[in-house]
Amino acid sequence: LGSQYQRFCMLLDTFNDATWVASVTVRSHAWQSKHKFDPSGSRQSREGMTVPHGTDFVQGRAVQDKLVIGEHPLAGFIFLLGEKLPETHVLPSSVDGVLGLARPSSAVNEKVNFWRQMKEGLIRPIFGIKLCPREDPSQGTGELVLGSVCHQCKKGPITQFHLLPGPYWSFEIEQVSVNDWVVDAQKTVVIMDTSTGYIHGPERTVAEINSMIDPVESTGTFTFVNCDTWLALPTISFSGSFEELKFTPNDYVIKTTDGKCMSVFVSSKSDERFWRFGIAAHRHRYVIYNEFRKLVEFAAAKCP
Repeated sequence: LGSQYQRFCMLLDTFNDATWVASVTVRSHAWQSKHKFDPSGSRQSREGMTVPHGTDFVQGRAVQDKLVIGEHPLAGFIFLLGEKLPETHVLPSSVDGVLGLARPSSAVNEKVNFWRQMKEGLIRPIFGIKLCPREDPSQGTGELVLGSVCHQCKKGPITQFHLLPGPYWSFEIEQVSVNDWVVDAQKTVVIMDTSTGYIHGPERTVAEINSMIDPVESTGTFTFVNCDTWLALPTISFSGSFEELKFTPNDYVIKTTDGKCMSVFVSSKSDERFWRFGIAAHRHRYVIYNEFRKLVEFAAAKCP
């Protein structure tokens, strides 16, 4: 960012629409280890602005300067310079800020929305996220591809869902199944949300899914399964009118740092009837966010 090429590691956030980094003026302990942006030499707005971050807020002002992401330069990029930041629920240790990949939800956030600004310079308004996780997280790889479908990133067929209108990357499903057993036959919306690591869903449906994958322990929030038999667990399917997205145990069981095997299905603990597909829904997949054809598309990732 900036004419001085200040480097930042950003969270690719498909749920939030604002792009922001911390200002050098931030001195709080929670942000001590983060890279911060020095706006000297950048155009700055005099007006303050506030954007949500989880259950909290980021306050600051809009700044305009150069952005380079991969091989894509963007002159005159506008982002939020955070001057008052949350003290809890901050970003992961290796992450400095948020790259807002959702479509703009308001006129205020539209100003600092990455996708609105970036897609104007792309051949087509498309981006894709490929994740290739490993048991050792430091060995995992990922890729963000802008402007086209990366055919080298995927293998096998593509499952397509029609994109719903609105600010989120969302689509509709008609039923959820565990193997051939239907656990939810009501129409539901799925929102793509890479700000979370899990797959959040309606409380009753998530509880039924987790009860059918041979749980050995539950904390009330997370469900754990037997690490010796998890590969034999059932397939979880999310079906639309003509398409079906399947999650095998390799997709929905993850190993924790203390060696336990945990289900990624987590209850949203609310009355809302929608799903949020987080990083867990991207595991071993290449997910295409295709505004050009109004689709959200899933394919198996081609990993090294």
